Amino acid sequence: MPRKKVMVIIMAALVAAGGCLLAISMALAGDPVRAIRVNGVTYVPVRFVSESLGATVAWDERTQQVTITDPQTGKEIVLAVGNRPAVDPVPPSPRPRVYLNSLNPTSAEGYDSGDVVLAGIPYARSLQRTIDFHDDNEHAFVVTYALSKRYARFKATVCVCDDDDLGEGKLKYIVADATTREKLFVSPYLQRRSPPATIDIDVSKVNSLLLEVQCDPTSVRDDYDDAIHFAWGDPVLEGK
Repeated sequence: MPRKKVMVIIMAALVAAGGCLLAISMALAGDPVRAIRVNGVTYVPVRFVSESLGATVAWDERTQQVTITDPQTGKEIVLAVGNRPAVDPVPPSPRPRVYLNSLNPTSAEGYDSGDVVLAGIPYARSLQRTIDFHDDNEHAFVVTYALSKRYARFKATVCVCDDDDLGEGKLKYIVADATTREKLFVSPYLQRRSPPATIDIDVSKVNSLLLEVQCDPTSVRDDYDDAIHFAWGDPVLEGK
């Protein structure tokens, strides 16, 4: 019997609650195994099957749990009396992550990468820049990233940097599909002391990601030299 199929039986086989019991016989590697069937589901002795496969079995009377250990890999499966699912103590592998500061933008200009503080929280992989509200060429700052693979989510925190003491102008952040120009996220207008905005959006259909920051030139006085230090806090793409 293939090992994977047997382990599936083990993970489901510890507890039967109610229903009709039917004793049946089966064999594993030529050895007879006493099994029961409950409501159409076959249950086998966990110790017999596990040890036949070379695993070790430990019983904890206090917690009413069985721990099955693979001596080759050290991986454990925990079965609790009264619960159908097995508990795998090894956490699932996290989604692969790529921070934008490790990618080269496809547009002519990019951001400076480094540490920033947004609303009192440090971000070590941020994209930052200072925008001049009185420069007509900087009313919007756009950067695009061609994605070599498909990702599931784009996440970031956006806010004016805590160290900004240059002015009181307003700006907003936009995330879009650079190919279709569909806007995926638009923040409210932010300025110094505004609470940060959190981005967590679906980019599973995006091949080229566009990040844009737009300033509101009417939010500053003409006679005041106004600029703002802004950042994308740890912008990251998460794989599927």
